[in-house]
Amino acid sequence: MTALVQGGVGLTLGSAAFLAVHVLLSRRSAVDERPTDVHPPVWPALGMLGLFAAVEEAVFRIGVLGLGSRVVGFPAAFGLSVLLFAVVHRAQERLSALAWVNLGLVGALLGLLYRHGGFWAALGFHWAWNGWEWGLGYAVSGELNRSRLPAPPVVRHVRRLRYGPEAHWAASAVLGTSLVVLVVLAR
Repeated sequence: MTALVQGGVGLTLGSAAFLAVHVLLSRRSAVDERPTDVHPPVWPALGMLGLFAAVEEAVFRIGVLGLGSRVVGFPAAFGLSVLLFAVVHRAQERLSALAWVNLGLVGALLGLLYRHGGFWAALGFHWAWNGWEWGLGYAVSGELNRSRLPAPPVVRHVRRLRYGPEAHWAASAVLGTSLVVLVVLAR
């Protein structure tokens, strides 16, 4: 599979996954939104999100999972990459138990995408998830990160959840289903 196809698969899956979370949140009326007066150019924000995703994927998938698999085997390296991915995303603020679970699900999903689809598939998924999350006005990796990105035209807050969509059951449902489908397809 070429890098372009890998990336396209990842972008498609990541887009579908986050948009499904957004639809579930919206249908449950779990989101408060307010328009902003800011209309930033989209490409610089998406570029920054892509750079962050690329660095994380290089560290956690190529470094911890890829190189770690050679040293301690795939299962141990996979577990370590999932745990470290969640811990790094926790560094910004205190997480609920469900946010920990969901960050673990994201780490596992990205790890399996890397193993079965390649680096570009994992990067595409990660970038698409973060891009839609920002573009639809949600906090990317927690509310404390909002100040690092330009404000989108609409700001959305998931009610009673400081961390954002990754702390909601809608993300659990979508990520869990995506992970099961990926495991089944990988066999």
